[in-house]
Amino acid sequence: MTSAVKPSAAPPSSLTEEGDARATLLERVAHELRGPSGVTLGAIEEIELALGENAEGVKSLIEMARRSVRRVLRTADRLDRTAQLERGQVAWAFRSQDLRTIVDQAVLDAELLGARKGVRLVVAMPSTPCRVDVDPAWMGVALCEIIMNGIAHAKKVVSVGAETTPDGVVITVTDDGAGFSAPPPPRYHAATSRRGLGLSISLAREVAAAHGGSLAVEVRKGDTSDRGGCVRITLPTSGPAAQSGAAGSVGAAQG
Repeated sequence: MTSAVKPSAAPPSSLTEEGDARATLLERVAHELRGPSGVTLGAIEEIELALGENAEGVKSLIEMARRSVRRVLRTADRLDRTAQLERGQVAWAFRSQDLRTIVDQAVLDAELLGARKGVRLVVAMPSTPCRVDVDPAWMGVALCEIIMNGIAHAKKVVSVGAETTPDGVVITVTDDGAGFSAPPPPRYHAATSRRGLGLSISLAREVAAAHGGSLAVEVRKGDTSDRGGCVRITLPTSGPAAQSGAAGSVGAAQG
């Protein structure tokens, strides 16, 4: 199936110097992270081979080291993608796809990168296809970030679900950890809640906006320590492949 490739709008004039400098810094940091991380992954593989049968005795330590390096590589990818959004130079490749497939892969990626002992993931998908116009790669990253945020804050369980509506699909990620006491801030803005401090929620929100959808969190007042977190991404059935204003939604989401 042919993909509808839609580049983002040209960066706003206010982005020319400060924004370009930020994007360049993000790209350089990502590059510096990738180099040694790749070498380290290779070294881990060589150590495992050198140990031979003895590697089984330290398998958990090897997997811990490998997961840690993959998380560094994930951070590098997230920085690169944030730089692309900063510049407004994303070549979105939208195509009609069953969202269940993307959610399933995002869950697997999140478990691989962010698995925590004692925290389990529960996935509930509709029995019928959830076809929407999406960029599979970008949407997969966004969902993985939301799920990993849930894993990081959960006590015992993270639930991932989706439901169809007359206008599209709603993906919900909930956990039993501390909830959101304030909305996650736009990119680079200081957070007033201990959740959503990094780039994860910001990146996912901008990806949802680029798809003509939205991201919302349940904000709970008072003590949020045991109220749980909830993030919802709403996507329209007919995505921005046919909507000229999609890229403008990203700019608005940046605040």
